[in-house]
Amino acid sequence: MSWKKAGNILDKIIKKPAGNLKDRMEKEWDEIGEKEKAVPVHFSDGLLTLKVKNSAYLQELTYKKEEIKEKLNSRLNIEIKNIKFIFS
Repeated sequence: MSWKKAGNILDKIIKKPAGNLKDRMEKEWDEIGEKEKAVPVHFSDGLLTLKVKNSAYLQELTYKKEEIKEKLNSRLNIEIKNIKFIFS
């Protein structure tokens, strides 16, 4: 058996994202204003997958990839390492 410090446990609780990540991701995606161009479909191991509605939006969002990562990382308190686009 190992003892854990209360401070470490509280840090994990405080840093843990509140609520369902999928719901929070959709809300933040709406707020950054890219909903008409693409929708988040999956997030795992730092990889966010976005389903893009047409090729013009695919190109536009590819250029904005770093900006999107920074906005979502700061708003959701998670680490998106990369964004993958899929065309529907």
